[in-house]
Amino acid sequence: MLHDHEIIKIAVVESSTILRLGVMSTLSRTLDCGVEYLEIGTPQDFGKAVEFEPDIIVLNPALVGCYNLKHVKQKLGEKALYVALITMPLDNAALEGFSGTISLYDNPDDIHAMIDRLMGYEEGEENSGLSEREKDIIKGVVRGLPNKCIADELNLSVHTIITHRRNIAKKLQIHSASALTIYAISNKLVDINEVCKNI
Repeated sequence: MLHDHEIIKIAVVESSTILRLGVMSTLSRTLDCGVEYLEIGTPQDFGKAVEFEPDIIVLNPALVGCYNLKHVKQKLGEKALYVALITMPLDNAALEGFSGTISLYDNPDDIHAMIDRLMGYEEGEENSGLSEREKDIIKGVVRGLPNKCIADELNLSVHTIITHRRNIAKKLQIHSASALTIYAISNKLVDINEVCKNI
């Protein structure tokens, strides 16, 4: 589950000011973590989003032109998770390429659960409290990869990797790569032979 010490970055791509502000207001009340927003209401706003490096991009699949999914992915890349903002009935083909959906009629608990799932915080986390995403990040750290390489490999932003690493350190009370390596080996996240190859 996302927690209040975490910050996720969300860009809302929607030409309607009312819908854009409504999504941001709903997410702010729904999520129990810090959220930074970027509004993309005009084509000129796309330039800001590249620098912002959003973790999640909420986009209305009914929009056309420069706001359609293909165009937005060309502008902003594949690293962020794309969430469809459903404002009208759509067929399943219109939702291809999206990681999740938000409907105008969703209740806050459903939205929160969907964001948790997208960010790798499943309800069925193991005793360690680590999500599958966090385990993937630990494997990257153990292999000696810098944050940028881990981000590229997992198709996430560097900001997301840094946030996950802070959460891992807090959950495990481990603050060095060498201690994290020992943890990963002893908890069978990595094989000792893999680690020896990287030395």
